[in-house]
Amino acid sequence: MPDDTKGKKILIIDDEPDVTDLVAYNLRAKGLVAKTLNNPGAAIGVAHDFKPDLVILDVMMPDLNGIQLCRMLRADPALKNTPVIFLTARAEEHDRVQGLETGADDYICKPFSTKELVLRVQALLRRASLASASAPARSGRAAHRRTAAAARHRYTPRGRRHQRVRGRRSLTYSTGKRDAAASLHIAFTL
Repeated sequence: MPDDTKGKKILIIDDEPDVTDLVAYNLRAKGLVAKTLNNPGAAIGVAHDFKPDLVILDVMMPDLNGIQLCRMLRADPALKNTPVIFLTARAEEHDRVQGLETGADDYICKPFSTKELVLRVQALLRRASLASASAPARSGRAAHRRTAAAARHRYTPRGRRHQRVRGRRSLTYSTGKRDAAASLHIAFTL
């Protein structure tokens, strides 16, 4: 498999310079461009200037923690699609779940294998480039028609497709259980 991740930009944010230097060294050895940052308060500004292809974040940092930074990245229109990996000493299940629910794409606990980290970074970069290459550019009236058509066909939690009926009304099948409360209802999308 050819390595199409060479030259991709990685922003590493951790309050420990030893960790950022170690990670940057290993990423640069694989042909990636790594920028380190030990001040989480400057992270968003640096991210706007650097325009990273991926961000590696520590969770436990002074003043601004990694969870808050990840939320800020996801709220920023220019950075919201940038993959994020948490690299942190917080290894409990609820910490990993919170990190992934915040919007991280991966969660690696310290102590960590630099080889595994580099492989995970490369895998995320490949998936991100495949996703951006396969996403068609939608604009104008045609995109609105496709979006409006998709909005008229909704899905229930069990995955049953809503049927389109004349005049923008849709007949909605719910969970499929036999009782009267869960079997069938009409939804209007006007």
